[in-house]
Amino acid sequence: MEHRPIKTMQVATKARSRHFVATLVASVGGSLLVASIAALVLGVVSAHFLGRDFGLIVITAALIVAIIVAILQTLRRQRPLIESVAAVDRALNLKDRLSSALDLSRSASAVDPAFVVLAVRDAETAASNVRVSDALLVRFGNAWVLWPMLSLAAVAAVLYVPLAASRMHHDKEQVLSSQTRLAIAEAARAIEDSREPDAPIDEADEQVLAQLREIEAELSAGRRAPDQAAIDSAAALEERAQALEAEARRADPSPLAEMLAEDLRNVAPDELGQAGMLGEALRDADFAAAREALRELIESSRALPDFERELMAEDLRKLSEMLDPDAADLPDPAFARPDQTPSDQESGTEQDPAPQNQQTQPRDAAQDADSPPNEAETTPPTPSAPPIEEVRESKPESTEPPAQPPMQQTPPASPEPPSPADQALDQQQREQQTEQERRDQARQAARDLSRNLRDVAEQIRQNEPPTEQRESGQQNQQQQQSQQEQQPDAAKTPEGQSSEQQQQQQQQQQQQQQQQQQQQQQGDPSQADPAAQRSAREQSTQSSSDPPSPPKDPSQQPGRGDQAAQEPEQADSAASPQADQGQEQGQEQGQEQPNGQPSPDAVDRALDQLQNMSHQQREAMRKASQSQSLRDKAQELLSRASPEQRERIADLARQFARDSAPDEPAEAPPWSPSTTPVDARDRRASSDSGRNIGDIAPTLPPGDFPASDPGTLAGQVRDAAASAERAIEGQAIPRRYRDFVRSVYRRYEDRTHRSIVAPDGRDADAPASPPRSD
Repeated sequence: MEHRPIKTMQVATKARSRHFVATLVASVGGSLLVASIAALVLGVVSAHFLGRDFGLIVITAALIVAIIVAILQTLRRQRPLIESVAAVDRALNLKDRLSSALDLSRSASAVDPAFVVLAVRDAETAASNVRVSDALLVRFGNAWVLWPMLSLAAVAAVLYVPLAASRMHHDKEQVLSSQTRLAIAEAARAIEDSREPDAPIDEADEQVLAQLREIEAELSAGRRAPDQAAIDSAAALEERAQALEAEARRADPSPLAEMLAEDLRNVAPDELGQAGMLGEALRDADFAAAREALRELIESSRALPDFERELMAEDLRKLSEMLDPDAADLPDPAFARPDQTPSDQESGTEQDPAPQNQQTQPRDAAQDADSPPNEAETTPPTPSAPPIEEVRESKPESTEPPAQPPMQQTPPASPEPPSPADQALDQQQREQQTEQERRDQARQAARDLSRNLRDVAEQIRQNEPPTEQRESGQQNQQQQQSQQEQQPDAAKTPEGQSSEQQQQQQQQQQQQQQQQQQQQQQGDPSQADPAAQRSAREQSTQSSSDPPSPPKDPSQQPGRGDQAAQEPEQADSAASPQADQGQEQGQEQGQEQPNGQPSPDAVDRALDQLQNMSHQQREAMRKASQSQSLRDKAQELLSRASPEQRERIADLARQFARDSAPDEPAEAPPWSPSTTPVDARDRRASSDSGRNIGDIAPTLPPGDFPASDPGTLAGQVRDAAASAERAIEGQAIPRRYRDFVRSVYRRYEDRTHRSIVAPDGRDADAPASPPRSD
C-alpha cells in the first residue's frame, strides 16, 4: 500500500481529461472555421441554382461534418497518463515529482523499495496541493470568434443574396430588353427609310417589318427572352440582307458599264463631235448625265440648219457603231431600199421573195389571178403568228430515252450523293453560267442602246417633229372633236357623211404628200418610196369606192364646217385615230416603220432606256446600301449575345445556308451532238464515187482502193478535235463523258499523225483482208 501513489494517479487522470477537452476545443474551432467558409460559398451557389432551402441544408451539413472530423482527430491525438502528469509538473514547476513517482511505482521491483517509498510520499504530498485547472487551461481561440460570424454570413447570403441577384437580373433583363427593342425599332426604321419617298414599300420588306413588330411585342409582353429576341431579329435581318444583296447583284449594271468603258476607252470626246458629252457620260456609266446630254442634243437639233443636223446625226450614228461594232456594217436606213424592212437592213439578208413580189409587182398578182392558186398563195400571212423556226425552237425537245418494254425496264437506281468536289465544281459552274448570262444581258442592252441611238440619229436627220409637238397636235384634235360634239345633230346627214369621207381622204393625201416631200428633201427624188405611193393610191381608191358607213356616235364624227377650215398643218395632226392605231399595231416597239424610216418614238425609247438604266443603277446602289445597313443592325443585335449564343447563331446560319442552297442540277441527258457525214476519200481518183459504202467490198473490181490525202484528213481530224474541245469548254458535253471524248480524239490525232493511209489502200493498223476469190 505504501508503494501506490493514489493522489498522484487522480491528478494524472484529471490532467488527461483536461488535455482532451483543450485539444477538442481547439480542433473543433479550427474545423468550424474552415466549414463556415466552405458553407458560405457552397450555400450561396446552391441557393442560386437549387433554391434557398437547399442552401441552408448545405450550411448545416458543413458544420456537422466539421464537428465530427474534429472529434475524430482529437481521439486520435489523446495522450497517456505519464505525459499528462508531466504536463502538470511543467506547468506548476514541480520538477517531475509527480511523473517520477508514478513511473517508479510501476517499476518497484527493479528499484530499491526504500527509494520508491520516499518518492511516492513526496509526490503524494505535492499532489494534495495541485489544482489541475490551474495547470492545464482550456482556451477558445480566434477560430471560435470567426466561425460563428462566417456561419451567420452564410445563412444571410443564402436568405438574401438570391433575392438580390434575381432583382439585379430582372433589372438587367429590363435594360437589355429596352436596348433590344430600341435596336429592333432602329432596324425597322432603317428598312422604312431605305425606300424612296414616293415608292411603295416592298412586300418582302413588309414581311420583315411584320416579323420585327411581332418579336418586339412578344419581348415587351415578356413572352420572349431578350437574347432569343435578338437572335431571331438578327436572323430575319440577315436573311433579308442576303436577299437584297442578291437583288443588287442582279440589278447591278457593272457588266454594262465595263462593256461601255471598254468600247469607248480609246475614244476622245472630240472624235464624236457634238455627241462627245454623251459618249463621255456613257463611258463613265453616268446614265443620268447621258440622258440629259441626249435630251440637250435633241432640243438643240430643232434650230440647226440641215448641214449641222446631218453632222449631229452622223456623230450619233458613229457613237452607236462604237457601242455595237456588229452594227457598223449595216446599211443606212436613209439610203436603204424602200421595200426592205428594218430587220432585213440590220441582218443584211435578202427579204422573203413572196412579200416582196406582193408589194413591188402588183401586175404579176393581177396576171396570175386567173391561174389556180396554190396553198402558199391562198393562205394569207398573219403578222401576229411567229415564224416556223421560232415555233420549232419554242417546242421543248424531249430528252427522255424511248420507253423500254416491260421486261427490259430496270428499276431506277438510287442516286449517289455527290462528293464535295463535285458540289464545288457544280457551284462554280452555276456561278460562271450566271456571270455569262449577266454579260449577255449587258451586251443585249448595249445593242438596244446602239439601235435606239441610230434611230434617234435618223429622226434628227429627217427633222421629224418632237414628241411634245405630236402630243400637242393630239390635244388640238381632241379639242376639235369636243367642239364638233357640241354642234347640232342636223348636220350629220348622209351627205355630211360623204363629205366627211372626202375630207378624210384629202387629209390622208396631204399626209402622204408631206411624207414624200420629206423623203425627196433627204435624198434623191428617185429614192422615194414607190410602195408607199402605191399603197396611198390604193387606199384612196378603196375609200372612194366604199359605200357610206352607217351613222356612228356623235363623238366619233367630226363636223363639216370645222374640218373644211383646218390648215394643212392641223390636218397632219388631226389624222384618224383608227389609222394611227392600225399603224401602231403593225409596228412593234423598238422597230422601224415599213418604209425604212425610224419610228416616231425613237427619242422616247432612247430616253426611256437611259432612264431605266439610271434607275437600275440607283436601285442596285440602294439595295447594296440597305443590305449593308441591315447586316450592321444584325451585328449590333448579336454583339449583346454570349459566346454560347454566338456559336448557336453560327450553327443556325450554317443550317440556313444548307437549307437555302439550290438543289442539285438534274442529270444532263446523254450527249447526242448533230454530226455531218464526211467522206475522206479522194473522189477525183475514184470512178465509183457514187457507189454506196456498204457495197464497196463485194462489188469493187480488183485493184487498189483510192487513198485519201493525208493532209486533208489530218486537218479534218484536227478541226473535229478542236470543235469537241470547244464543246467541252462550253459545258455542252456532260462531265462524265469529257475524258472519254478527249481520249477518242487524241487517238484519232495520233493515228493520223503516224500514218493516214497505207500504200496498199488500207489503214496502217487495220488487219489485212483475206484474198478475194473470183
